Amino acid sequence: MAAKKKLKVVFQKGAFDHIPEDQREEAQQQVLKAFEEFDPQDVEPVDPLPEGAQACPECGGKLSAGPVIELPEDDGVVQVFDCNECGRSFLGKPLN
Repeated sequence: MAAKKKLKVVFQKGAFDHIPEDQREEAQQQVLKAFEEFDPQDVEPVDPLPEGAQACPECGGKLSAGPVIELPEDDGVVQVFDCNECGRSFLGKPLN
């Protein structure tokens, strides 16, 4: 059995500025703990959002635009879209 690869977590400057200063250390520890317990084997893949889709392709529910992320290789930049009805997530072209 292959050893579990340890994830490196790097916090962006200002990522915790919205949290009261006396609670920031605890918040950082909670995030680190979540990544320590993360097992990529348990994650379901995120399906691509069909081009031009205005609603969830699964249930027709309203989609909320989430974060824009850069994927390795040739995938480039994508945006996460979450369905408010069924909870599914999709990757599509960024809105901006």
